[in-house]
Formats: sequence, C-alpha cells, structure tokens
Amino acid sequence: MSQPPTDSEQNVGVEKKRRPADDVPWGFRILGRVLATVAGLGMCLFGVFTAIALNGDCILSGLLMIGLGVLVLVIEAPVFFSKLKCAEKVSDFMARIPYFIRAFLYLVFSIVPFALCPGIGSSFFGCGLLFLAAVYYGVIAIGKKGGAKSQPGGTSSTANLVGN
Repeated sequence: MSQPPTDSEQNVGVEKKRRPADDVPWGFRILGRVLATVAGLGMCLFGVFTAIALNGDCILSGLLMIGLGVLVLVIEAPVFFSKLKCAEKVSDFMARIPYFIRAFLYLVFSIVPFALCPGIGSSFFGCGLLFLAAVYYGVIAIGKKGGAKSQPGGTSSTANLVGN
C-alpha cells in the first residue's frame, strides 16, 4: 500500500507566492505598521477637531479624515476591529499588495482632506502623520538600490575611473 504524497512532494516545481513583505526586514515592516497605526489614530482624533469648524469644507474634511483614519486602522491594525469579520480580510488583502501601492494610497488619503481644508492646524497634523507613513512606505518600496551586487560584472563604480 502506498502512502499519499506529502506537501513537499505535491508542490515540486510550484513556486510559492511571494509577498512584498518577504524582501523587507521584519523591523521595518513593524515600524511601518506602527507608524501607519499612529497616523490612523491621529487622523481620527484630528478629524474630530477639524469637523467642529464652522466652514462647510472643513466639516467635510473632518468627516473624511475620520473615515479614512478608520480605514487605515482596519488595514494596519485589524485587532482594533476584532468583531468585524471583514477587517481581517481587508488587512490580509493589503498585505499582499506591493508597498508602492500602499504608499500611493496613503499619499492620496493624506492630500485630499488637507486640500479641502488647508487652513486648520488639526487637518495639517492629522494628514501630516499619514503623509509621513506614505513616505516611509515609499522608501521601503524603493528598497536598497545601487549596491555592488546590482552592477553588472560585480565591479565597483570606481573601476572605470581614469588614473592620472
């Protein structure tokens, strides 16, 4: 009687799907999530202060900041929404997309409310935190570039200099 094949025998030749986080050290991933979580909390808090304003655009900006802050929290820290079944799915989906898409998404999330109400300091600080998270994820997306390993032939940049 033959035994059923093991997982490693069944997956011979099948390449495992790589997540964008596989190339980034765990410390940078955790720092990005913490920074974005703080930014989401800041967007919610400062969104309340912005929504209290008397201007109609600032009220809309404040409500948008609160909504986008909650969305960032769902993406980065689904533990805050453990009772929602969809929060874990959204977080898992966002973990599979590349970091440059997340950086662009957070950049848009931070610019739109500030463009609606640029005069209030609350919208500046709330959107500024998320802007910093977007910049951080953008730097992670760029990654380590320009090392000696990436140059053809493994030569250094000083190899082609003419000596006098």
